Amino acid sequence: MRKPPIRNWKNAVNTADEFIDEVSPPAKVEFLVIADLEVMSAALAYATPALMYDGTGSGLSPRRFELMIPPAMNHARAWITRTSHGDAPGVVQAAATIETTSSGGIGSGSPTIITHLPPGTGALGYLDLGNVNATVALHSLTGDLLQDAPGTPLDRQIQVPEGKQPAIEEFSVTLSDGFGLMISQRSADLEAL
Repeated sequence: MRKPPIRNWKNAVNTADEFIDEVSPPAKVEFLVIADLEVMSAALAYATPALMYDGTGSGLSPRRFELMIPPAMNHARAWITRTSHGDAPGVVQAAATIETTSSGGIGSGSPTIITHLPPGTGALGYLDLGNVNATVALHSLTGDLLQDAPGTPLDRQIQVPEGKQPAIEEFSVTLSDGFGLMISQRSADLEAL
């Protein structure tokens, strides 16, 4: 058994001036900001809860939905879930596409589209609960490239509206079974907004 070390405070520096007489002094603003940032960075890596849906069947792609964007967020990356069935082994699936209202508008043209090719081959389909053994779920994160005005569709970060208040953003996603939005970049200073 390891014994606790015996500390000798005999030659310690006098720290009496660092102690205060109040029982519970108010926290300094700097400490509160640091504490708040720690919680925000740990707890809010994801801007939205994960969504699962059938976005691969006939007439089910694209899927459109609105998501709440937290304050001071200016870029995001998406988790895309795709499923691959045992049918058509070796066939490469088509890329998923993402369009948003603030990155040029939904249906506005190819330069604003974000394309992402998740790994996997085989027939694209929905996670069929009646035939789970023949289905493989594939999860992947969209690209980390910061390019807000590309000339062609790219696998890049999603530009979202940045502001002091939460915002609603509309998304249109093709060929996917699930979607989640992760904060990848936020404003360093809310007062600068």
